[in-house]
Formats: sequence, structure tokens, C-alpha cells
Amino acid sequence: MSIDQEEAIRPVNPLWYLAALLLALGGWVGATVVAAGAWDGVRAADVKPLSGKISAENRTVAVFTDIQQPERQISCRATEGKNDKPTDVPAAGLDITVTSDGGEWHLIGLLPDAPPSMTLACTPLDKRVDNASYAYAAVDGFGRANTGRGIAALAAAVGAALAIWTFISRRRAKQTA
Repeated sequence: MSIDQEEAIRPVNPLWYLAALLLALGGWVGATVVAAGAWDGVRAADVKPLSGKISAENRTVAVFTDIQQPERQISCRATEGKNDKPTDVPAAGLDITVTSDGGEWHLIGLLPDAPPSMTLACTPLDKRVDNASYAYAAVDGFGRANTGRGIAALAAAVGAALAIWTFISRRRAKQTA
């Protein structure tokens, strides 16, 4: 490849910055669509009441309540065996309402990669009487949220690389001119 052909390939037009931005934004939009699809399994979940051992089969476990209590902190813990240390169920990042068996359930926690069999208990941290019922659903496809994060990171990296390449190419073109 001759020097003239190499110069023809380099992005020296300032519109390449716009192309880098659009590439990153387009990737982020695609990543958002993929990640939002991860919540479809939670929205369509078959909610079952908490009672005894539950079978999660190494899927994501969504924890629900029938009464929203935003003024109270509810702690949910999962235990795999009798002697195992309980695992705290992280709070859900979104407020999702699911209708199952004629009742409305509100998402309060999400435990990714749950053990195959476990017990789950939810209690308010203020130790007052709790009239709420709790339920769970084992859902698939939640790994798409991580795929969405990967797509967003890749799009940002490619957009940044294109912007840096444009900057360097424009600087070299100005120095040789």
C-alpha cells in the first residue's frame, strides 16, 4: 500500500466525530433494547407463594409482595441448606407489577443464579407486624441484561476508538500540510 492510499483511508474530515458519536449512541440503543427484553420473563412470571423449599433450578429468582410498602425496608434471605449462611436477595432495580392468579404482585428483589433448591424468607427490618404476603417466580433469560451491558461497552469503546483515530489522523494531516 502506498503512502497516498494510506492517507486516503484515514478519517480527516470532522464529520468522522459525528460518525463515532452515532455509532456509540446506536450501540447504546441496541443494548437498551436487549437489556429491556431481560425483564420480559419477570413480567410474564407465574408467581407462587413462599412455602417451604422452592425449586429455582439455577435460574433467576424474582421475589414479590402483594402490598407495596415503600416506607419500610423488607429483607429477603435465601438459604440453600440447613447449615448454610443465608444470602441476602438484592433489591429490584425496577418497580414491576405482575398479575397472577387474580392478584397483583410487586417485584421487590431479584436473586440471579439461584441455587437449585432453597428456602426464602422475607421480613421487615423494623420488626413490626407485617400483613404482606410474599411470593417468588423462577425466571429465564435474565442473562440478557449482561449481554446488553456488553453491547453498550463495546459500542462505547468502538466509538471512542474511532474518535481517537480521527483526532490522530487529523493532527497528522495538519502536521504534514
